[in-house]
Amino acid sequence: MQALLEAGVRQFGAWGDTDEGRHILIAVARYLAAHSPTERASLQIADIARRLMRGGELHQEAGSS
Repeated sequence: MQALLEAGVRQFGAWGDTDEGRHILIAVARYLAAHSPTERASLQIADIARRLMRGGELHQEAGSS
């Protein structure tokens, strides 16, 4: 992801402070936001991994505990 950010900044430097240059920065920011997990998602992933390592199921049937 760092390479994407660096490439976006280089492209902005080439295009300058123009509509196109700003669109490049917006696109990079949107891409990074879409592909960066939130803290909540990271915790959920860790919880699922922990359950699977302990032999649990990925999904539980509704109403079962």
